Amino acid sequence: MLRWVGVGGGSLFQDASSWRNPFYYAGVVAIARTLGVPVWAWAQGVGPLSRPWSRGLARLALVQCDRRSVRDRDSAAQLQAWGLDSLRAPDPVWALTAESFPGDWPRPCVAVVLRSHRLLTPAWQGAIVQALRLWQQTAGVHVLWVPFQPQTDGVLATQLQTQVPGSTIQTCENPRQLKGLFAQVDMAIAMRLHGAIMALAEGARCWPLSYDPKVTVLAQELNLPAGDLQSAPPPPATLMQAWQECFAAPTPDVTPQQQGAIAHQGVLR
Repeated sequence: MLRWVGVGGGSLFQDASSWRNPFYYAGVVAIARTLGVPVWAWAQGVGPLSRPWSRGLARLALVQCDRRSVRDRDSAAQLQAWGLDSLRAPDPVWALTAESFPGDWPRPCVAVVLRSHRLLTPAWQGAIVQALRLWQQTAGVHVLWVPFQPQTDGVLATQLQTQVPGSTIQTCENPRQLKGLFAQVDMAIAMRLHGAIMALAEGARCWPLSYDPKVTVLAQELNLPAGDLQSAPPPPATLMQAWQECFAAPTPDVTPQQQGAIAHQGVLR
């Protein structure tokens, strides 16, 4: 017998990656409530919701949740606009305990965490590859491709890795070890939100590459220089210079994020 159903750990109620998402998760909530099972929306990222019916489905589902926590200010503002209470705390990955990763690669090392997305155009891919090769030649950095989802991100990483001589690919299915991997790199170039969070939490510098508001919000909250995939890619030399400046800058203090993220645990008790 189910005691409760948890819906969360990411941006589930959004229609940017697929219009099906709000349908699916609203359906999960509806089935649970029909069975009389409590539903907890945990560490949610709400939005973007560009379609009126997506917003309606998301609101209907979240209204039916007995407990709600969100991970960013925009999500909290959206729920408040809908008249819904929620706990706001940083993403739980900030507080995830890292485990040692058995990797060994040259230093300095830059991890590149990309994902397949329509905004990561061939022009952007080409600029990134050329800038990485230029950085290799001028500073001897080792490029480490880290696909978070091997079946999708891995295809892209393999394609780009062949264009950057000497670069390597590293996958890891254990989330704690994956976080520990970033303790062994000096900087991350990250599209994925959790790639950026893991790198910063483990003391690496990070240059977020935004394809989604949640990545933009992270960069703004920590005052990080970042790229925007909705803009045209800069020349490779300009891109490399931006990375070099990020590499030379001090790492931000993320202690408040790490401590604050623990608050999500209270929703599960």
